[in-house]
Amino acid sequence: MNNFSTKKVRKLYILFIVISCLLLVFGLLKTMWGLAVVGWFIMACAVFFYLVCYRCHNCGKFLGRDSVKHCPHCGSEVE
Repeated sequence: MNNFSTKKVRKLYILFIVISCLLLVFGLLKTMWGLAVVGWFIMACAVFFYLVCYRCHNCGKFLGRDSVKHCPHCGSEVE
């Protein structure tokens, strides 16, 4: 699958969402539309990254929105 641990995926996702929100708000407040578009693009990439990488290493299914200790599909322990 991927080489990222689930903790690292969640941390990167949150970091990208915070950065995208800051760019989006700053771009909208200063009417810098290019910056706002970059913010939306980073947010879309962060959501895509999360959906692709936040998966069980055993069965490969999406783990959901919550931080879990066991996969809800196969029951294996999540890192």
